Amino acid sequence: MTMPDRAEESTRIKDAGIKLFKKGYYERALEKFEAADSTVQPLRDDPHRFNPIHYNLQHNISVCHLKLKQWHEVETFSNKILEINPEDVKALYRRGISRKELWNYDAALSDFSTAKAVMEVKGETGEGNYKEICAEWQKTKKLEREANVREKELFKNVFSAL
Repeated sequence: MTMPDRAEESTRIKDAGIKLFKKGYYERALEKFEAADSTVQPLRDDPHRFNPIHYNLQHNISVCHLKLKQWHEVETFSNKILEINPEDVKALYRRGISRKELWNYDAALSDFSTAKAVMEVKGETGEGNYKEICAEWQKTKKLEREANVREKELFKNVFSAL
């Protein structure tokens, strides 16, 4: 299969995945996005043509894992996106959500703070995404405080027994 044929095939498979995603069939959509990515992966030697396809597929794969609550996979694919673009707000947000769900509150707060800062620099503070990121930061901060209180109580009892 020629390079343009592979790119076309990847796009066709991705489009089928998008249709499945919109219907709520996240596992089947994930399979399509992974298949599309494997079709285009050998073509990364032409970055101007194929990196955008790969980059978008990484986003699609990441959001499917998010919908399926597969937190480690969300973090993995968000990291891949952030290797390409460290200021990708969606990837920072998704990675923050996954880290929050994995109880890694410091890292989640860092992701949300970075996403907020990127949006502030771009002047996008009036966007709904900005408000959502701020709300997640607040929720995560509250969870972190609660976890710290529980941890202090646990260790207080442990050391008082000595």
